[in-house]
Amino acid sequence: MMHGKRRFIAALMAAALLTVTAASSVVIAHDGPRTGADASASVRPRPTPKVELTAEPTRTPLVSPTIDCSRAQTAAVRGPWADVCSLERLKKVALAQVDALIKHLKALDGVVARSSLSDSDKAQLRAEIARVVARLRELRARIEAETTIAGVQADLVRVRQMTKLVRGIGLQVRLILGSVQALAELRKLDAQAAELQVRILAAPPGPNTRLAQRYLDDMKARIADARALVGPIREKLLGLTLEQLQAGLANPTLLAAVRALHLANWDIWRAERDARIIIWLLEGKPSLDARSPNPSSTPVPTSEVSAVPAA
Repeated sequence: MMHGKRRFIAALMAAALLTVTAASSVVIAHDGPRTGADASASVRPRPTPKVELTAEPTRTPLVSPTIDCSRAQTAAVRGPWADVCSLERLKKVALAQVDALIKHLKALDGVVARSSLSDSDKAQLRAEIARVVARLRELRARIEAETTIAGVQADLVRVRQMTKLVRGIGLQVRLILGSVQALAELRKLDAQAAELQVRILAAPPGPNTRLAQRYLDDMKARIADARALVGPIREKLLGLTLEQLQAGLANPTLLAAVRALHLANWDIWRAERDARIIIWLLEGKPSLDARSPNPSSTPVPTSEVSAVPAA
Protein backbone atom coordinates (compact mmCIF):
# COMPACT_ATOMS: atom_id res chain seq x y z
CA MET A 1 0.00 0.00 0.00
CA MET A 2 2.81 2.41 0.93
CA HIS A 3 4.67 1.77 -2.35
CA GLY A 4 1.46 2.33 -4.28
CA LYS A 5 0.98 5.73 -2.65
CA ARG A 6 4.58 6.70 -3.40
CA ARG A 7 4.20 5.77 -7.07
CA PHE A 8 0.95 7.77 -7.25
CA ILE A 9 2.60 10.88 -5.73
CA ALA A 10 5.59 10.52 -8.06
CA ALA A 11 3.25 10.35 -11.06
CA LEU A 12 1.45 13.51 -9.96
CA MET A 13 4.74 15.39 -9.55
CA ALA A 14 5.90 14.27 -13.01
CA ALA A 15 2.62 15.44 -14.58
CA ALA A 16 2.91 18.81 -12.86
CA LEU A 17 6.49 19.24 -14.11
CA LEU A 18 5.45 18.47 -17.69
CA THR A 19 2.63 21.04 -17.46
CA VAL A 20 4.95 23.78 -16.16
CA THR A 21 7.55 22.98 -18.81
CA ALA A 22 5.00 23.15 -21.63
CA ALA A 23 3.59 26.46 -20.39
CA SER A 24 7.08 27.97 -20.06
CA SER A 25 8.02 26.94 -23.58
CA VAL A 26 5.07 28.86 -25.04
CA VAL A 27 6.15 32.09 -23.33
CA ILE A 28 9.82 31.69 -24.19
CA ALA A 29 8.99 30.94 -27.82
CA HIS A 30 7.15 34.24 -28.13
CA ASP A 31 9.30 36.36 -25.85
CA GLY A 32 12.78 35.06 -26.61
CA PRO A 33 15.85 37.22 -27.27
CA ARG A 34 15.66 39.64 -30.15
CA THR A 35 18.84 40.58 -31.98
CA GLY A 36 19.94 44.15 -31.37
CA ALA A 37 17.29 44.89 -28.76
CA ASP A 38 17.34 44.35 -25.00
CA ALA A 39 20.92 43.72 -23.87
CA SER A 40 19.96 40.74 -21.71
CA ALA A 41 16.62 39.84 -23.34
CA SER A 42 15.89 37.51 -20.43
CA VAL A 43 12.41 36.12 -19.83
CA ARG A 44 10.83 37.49 -16.65
CA PRO A 45 7.57 36.84 -14.84
CA ARG A 46 4.97 39.40 -15.89
CA PRO A 47 1.48 40.27 -14.67
CA THR A 48 -1.45 38.92 -16.64
CA PRO A 49 -2.76 41.66 -18.96
CA LYS A 50 -6.45 42.49 -18.86
CA VAL A 51 -8.80 43.45 -21.67
CA GLU A 52 -10.65 46.59 -20.63
CA LEU A 53 -14.12 47.25 -21.99
CA THR A 54 -16.21 50.41 -21.84
CA ALA A 55 -18.67 48.38 -19.78
CA GLU A 56 -18.31 44.79 -18.72
CA PRO A 57 -21.29 42.68 -19.78
CA THR A 58 -22.99 40.57 -17.16
CA ARG A 59 -21.66 37.06 -16.78
CA THR A 60 -23.31 34.43 -18.93
CA PRO A 61 -25.65 32.45 -16.66
CA LEU A 62 -25.04 28.76 -16.25
CA VAL A 63 -27.84 26.36 -17.02
CA SER A 64 -28.60 23.82 -14.32
CA PRO A 65 -28.02 20.13 -15.08
CA THR A 66 -30.92 18.30 -16.65
CA ILE A 67 -33.56 17.53 -14.09
CA ASP A 68 -34.26 13.81 -14.17
CA CYS A 69 -37.96 13.30 -13.59
CA SER A 70 -38.00 9.68 -14.71
CA ARG A 71 -38.80 8.65 -11.15
CA ALA A 72 -41.95 10.77 -11.16
CA GLN A 73 -44.62 8.85 -13.02
CA THR A 74 -47.23 11.56 -12.64
CA ALA A 75 -47.31 15.19 -11.69
CA ALA A 76 -49.16 14.23 -8.54
CA VAL A 77 -46.39 11.92 -7.26
CA ARG A 78 -45.63 12.20 -3.56
CA GLY A 79 -42.22 12.47 -1.95
CA PRO A 80 -39.06 14.56 -2.65
CA TRP A 81 -39.65 14.59 -6.42
CA ALA A 82 -43.12 16.11 -6.15
CA ASP A 83 -41.94 19.74 -6.02
CA VAL A 84 -39.01 19.36 -8.41
CA CYS A 85 -40.86 17.43 -11.08
CA SER A 86 -44.12 19.31 -11.11
CA LEU A 87 -45.01 20.93 -14.42
CA GLU A 88 -45.14 24.38 -12.79
CA ARG A 89 -41.73 23.98 -11.19
CA LEU A 90 -40.02 22.86 -14.39
CA LYS A 91 -41.58 25.67 -16.40
CA LYS A 92 -40.46 28.20 -13.78
CA VAL A 93 -36.86 26.93 -13.96
CA ALA A 94 -36.81 26.94 -17.77
CA LEU A 95 -38.35 30.43 -18.04
CA ALA A 96 -35.89 31.85 -15.49
CA GLN A 97 -32.96 30.52 -17.51
CA VAL A 98 -34.30 31.99 -20.75
CA ASP A 99 -34.91 35.36 -19.08
CA ALA A 100 -31.33 35.36 -17.75
CA LEU A 101 -29.96 34.76 -21.25
CA ILE A 102 -32.08 37.56 -22.70
CA LYS A 103 -30.89 39.92 -19.96
CA HIS A 104 -27.28 39.04 -20.68
CA LEU A 105 -27.69 39.69 -24.41
CA LYS A 106 -29.34 43.06 -23.78
CA ALA A 107 -26.38 44.07 -21.61
CA LEU A 108 -24.00 42.91 -24.34
CA ASP A 109 -25.96 44.92 -26.90
CA GLY A 110 -25.46 48.01 -24.76
CA VAL A 111 -21.70 47.40 -24.64
CA VAL A 112 -21.56 47.18 -28.42
CA ALA A 113 -23.68 50.32 -28.85
CA ARG A 114 -21.35 52.35 -26.59
CA SER A 115 -18.13 50.98 -28.08
CA SER A 116 -15.76 52.65 -30.51
CA LEU A 117 -16.57 50.19 -33.29
CA SER A 118 -17.59 51.51 -36.69
CA ASP A 119 -21.29 51.92 -37.41
CA SER A 120 -21.24 48.96 -39.81
CA ASP A 121 -19.57 46.68 -37.25
CA LYS A 122 -22.01 47.77 -34.56
CA ALA A 123 -24.94 47.12 -36.89
CA GLN A 124 -23.69 43.61 -37.69
CA LEU A 125 -23.12 42.59 -34.07
CA ARG A 126 -26.33 44.14 -32.80
CA ALA A 127 -28.32 42.42 -35.56
CA GLU A 128 -26.72 39.12 -34.55
CA ILE A 129 -27.67 39.71 -30.92
CA ALA A 130 -31.23 40.71 -31.91
CA ARG A 131 -31.68 37.46 -33.88
CA VAL A 132 -30.68 35.38 -30.88
CA VAL A 133 -32.95 37.38 -28.57
CA ALA A 134 -35.84 36.73 -30.97
CA ARG A 135 -35.09 33.00 -30.91
CA LEU A 136 -35.02 33.03 -27.11
CA ARG A 137 -38.37 34.78 -26.98
CA GLU A 138 -39.83 32.15 -29.29
CA LEU A 139 -38.46 29.47 -27.00
CA ARG A 140 -39.94 31.27 -24.00
CA ALA A 141 -43.39 31.29 -25.60
CA ARG A 142 -43.03 27.60 -26.38
CA ILE A 143 -42.18 26.82 -22.75
CA GLU A 144 -45.16 28.80 -21.49
CA ALA A 145 -47.45 26.79 -23.78
CA GLU A 146 -46.12 23.38 -22.71
CA THR A 147 -48.61 21.08 -20.99
CA THR A 148 -46.39 18.09 -20.22
CA ILE A 149 -43.28 17.49 -18.14
CA ALA A 150 -41.59 15.75 -21.05
CA GLY A 151 -42.18 18.79 -23.25
CA VAL A 152 -40.56 21.16 -20.73
CA GLN A 153 -37.60 18.83 -20.27
CA ALA A 154 -37.05 18.86 -24.02
CA ASP A 155 -37.18 22.65 -23.87
CA LEU A 156 -34.51 22.66 -21.14
CA VAL A 157 -32.20 20.86 -23.56
CA ARG A 158 -32.85 23.65 -26.09
CA VAL A 159 -32.07 26.22 -23.41
CA ARG A 160 -28.67 24.62 -22.83
CA GLN A 161 -27.98 24.74 -26.55
CA MET A 162 -28.89 28.43 -26.62
CA THR A 163 -26.61 29.04 -23.64
CA LYS A 164 -23.65 27.76 -25.65
CA LEU A 165 -24.58 30.17 -28.42
CA VAL A 166 -24.87 33.12 -26.03
CA ARG A 167 -21.50 32.32 -24.52
CA GLY A 168 -19.94 32.19 -27.97
CA ILE A 169 -21.41 35.58 -28.90
CA GLY A 170 -20.18 37.07 -25.63
CA LEU A 171 -16.63 35.88 -26.24
CA GLN A 172 -16.78 37.02 -29.87
CA VAL A 173 -17.79 40.54 -28.84
CA ARG A 174 -15.25 40.83 -26.02
CA LEU A 175 -12.39 39.71 -28.27
CA ILE A 176 -13.37 42.14 -31.02
CA LEU A 177 -13.54 45.03 -28.56
CA GLY A 178 -10.26 43.93 -26.98
CA SER A 179 -8.50 43.92 -30.35
CA VAL A 180 -9.87 47.37 -31.20
CA GLN A 181 -8.63 48.71 -27.87
CA ALA A 182 -5.21 47.13 -28.39
CA LEU A 183 -4.92 48.78 -31.82
CA ALA A 184 -5.77 52.14 -30.24
CA GLU A 185 -2.97 51.62 -27.69
CA LEU A 186 -0.58 50.76 -30.50
CA ARG A 187 -1.40 53.99 -32.32
CA LYS A 188 -0.46 55.91 -29.17
CA LEU A 189 2.79 53.96 -28.94
CA ASP A 190 3.54 54.76 -32.60
CA ALA A 191 3.31 58.47 -31.81
CA GLN A 192 5.43 58.08 -28.67
CA ALA A 193 8.09 56.11 -30.56
CA ALA A 194 8.32 58.84 -33.20
CA GLU A 195 8.71 61.49 -30.50
CA LEU A 196 11.39 59.47 -28.72
CA GLN A 197 13.28 59.02 -31.99
CA VAL A 198 13.42 62.79 -32.42
CA ARG A 199 14.69 63.21 -28.86
CA ILE A 200 17.39 60.59 -29.34
CA LEU A 201 18.63 62.20 -32.56
CA ALA A 202 18.75 65.60 -30.83
CA ALA A 203 20.55 64.30 -27.73
CA PRO A 204 24.37 64.54 -27.38
CA PRO A 205 26.06 61.31 -28.55
CA GLY A 206 27.08 58.99 -25.76
CA PRO A 207 26.56 55.61 -24.11
CA ASN A 208 23.06 56.48 -22.88
CA THR A 209 22.01 57.68 -26.32
CA ARG A 210 23.20 54.50 -28.00
CA LEU A 211 21.49 52.38 -25.35
CA ALA A 212 18.29 54.41 -25.72
CA GLN A 213 18.32 53.71 -29.46
CA ARG A 214 18.56 49.97 -28.80
CA TYR A 215 15.56 50.14 -26.50
CA LEU A 216 13.70 52.17 -29.11
CA ASP A 217 14.44 49.52 -31.74
CA ASP A 218 13.02 46.91 -29.38
CA MET A 219 9.98 49.10 -28.72
CA LYS A 220 9.26 49.40 -32.44
CA ALA A 221 9.65 45.65 -32.93
CA ARG A 222 7.23 44.97 -30.07
CA ILE A 223 4.69 47.34 -31.60
CA ALA A 224 4.97 45.58 -34.96
CA ASP A 225 4.57 42.15 -33.35
CA ALA A 226 1.48 43.22 -31.43
CA ARG A 227 -0.12 44.77 -34.49
CA ALA A 228 0.46 41.59 -36.50
CA LEU A 229 -1.24 39.57 -33.76
CA VAL A 230 -4.36 41.68 -33.18
CA GLY A 231 -4.82 43.15 -36.64
CA PRO A 232 -6.71 40.16 -38.14
CA ILE A 233 -8.88 39.42 -35.08
CA ARG A 234 -11.77 41.75 -35.85
CA GLU A 235 -12.26 40.60 -39.44
CA LYS A 236 -11.97 36.90 -38.58
CA LEU A 237 -14.46 37.06 -35.72
CA LEU A 238 -16.98 39.16 -37.61
CA GLY A 239 -16.98 36.41 -40.24
CA LEU A 240 -18.31 33.83 -37.78
CA THR A 241 -21.95 32.76 -38.18
CA LEU A 242 -24.50 31.92 -35.51
CA GLU A 243 -24.56 28.34 -36.74
CA GLN A 244 -20.79 28.03 -36.27
CA LEU A 245 -20.97 29.55 -32.80
CA GLN A 246 -23.79 27.27 -31.67
CA ALA A 247 -22.27 24.08 -33.10
CA GLY A 248 -18.84 24.81 -31.59
CA LEU A 249 -17.22 25.06 -35.03
CA ALA A 250 -16.05 28.59 -34.18
CA ASN A 251 -14.15 27.46 -31.08
CA PRO A 252 -10.71 27.08 -32.79
CA THR A 253 -11.01 30.61 -34.20
CA LEU A 254 -12.08 32.02 -30.84
CA LEU A 255 -9.27 30.27 -28.97
CA ALA A 256 -6.68 31.47 -31.50
CA ALA A 257 -7.95 35.02 -31.01
CA VAL A 258 -7.70 34.67 -27.22
CA ARG A 259 -4.06 33.61 -27.50
CA ALA A 260 -3.20 36.31 -30.04
CA LEU A 261 -4.72 39.06 -27.89
CA HIS A 262 -2.93 37.72 -24.81
CA LEU A 263 0.48 37.75 -26.52
CA ALA A 264 -0.19 41.16 -28.07
CA ASN A 265 -0.91 42.61 -24.64
CA TRP A 266 2.48 41.37 -23.47
CA ASP A 267 4.14 43.07 -26.44
CA ILE A 268 2.32 46.28 -25.58
CA TRP A 269 3.47 45.99 -21.97
CA ARG A 270 7.09 45.54 -23.07
CA ALA A 271 6.89 48.45 -25.52
CA GLU A 272 5.59 50.72 -22.74
CA ARG A 273 8.41 49.54 -20.50
CA ASP A 274 10.97 50.28 -23.23
CA ALA A 275 9.56 53.80 -23.51
CA ARG A 276 9.99 54.40 -19.76
CA ILE A 277 13.61 53.24 -19.90
CA ILE A 278 14.34 55.45 -22.93
CA ILE A 279 12.96 58.50 -21.12
CA TRP A 280 15.05 57.62 -18.07
CA LEU A 281 18.22 57.36 -20.16
CA LEU A 282 17.57 60.59 -22.06
CA GLU A 283 17.23 62.43 -18.78
CA GLY A 284 20.98 61.85 -18.37
CA LYS A 285 20.94 59.19 -15.70
CA PRO A 286 24.46 57.68 -15.69
CA SER A 287 23.17 54.30 -14.48
CA LEU A 288 19.94 52.80 -13.21
CA ASP A 289 21.82 51.28 -10.27
CA ALA A 290 19.83 48.04 -10.23
CA ARG A 291 16.55 49.93 -10.57
CA SER A 292 14.18 50.24 -13.47
CA PRO A 293 12.46 53.52 -14.25
CA ASN A 294 9.55 54.09 -11.90
CA PRO A 295 6.80 52.87 -12.16
CA SER A 296 8.01 49.84 -14.14
CA SER A 297 6.48 46.61 -12.87
CA THR A 298 9.62 44.52 -13.39
CA PRO A 299 13.00 45.38 -11.76
CA VAL A 300 15.77 45.51 -14.35
CA PRO A 301 19.25 44.17 -13.46
CA THR A 302 22.08 46.73 -13.56
CA SER A 303 23.97 44.67 -16.13
CA GLU A 304 21.12 45.03 -18.61
CA VAL A 305 20.83 48.81 -18.69
CA SER A 306 24.30 49.99 -17.71
CA ALA A 307 26.14 47.95 -20.33
CA VAL A 308 27.22 50.05 -23.28
CA PRO A 309 26.46 48.38 -26.62
CA ALA A 310 29.14 48.31 -29.29
CA ALA A 311 29.07 51.31 -31.57
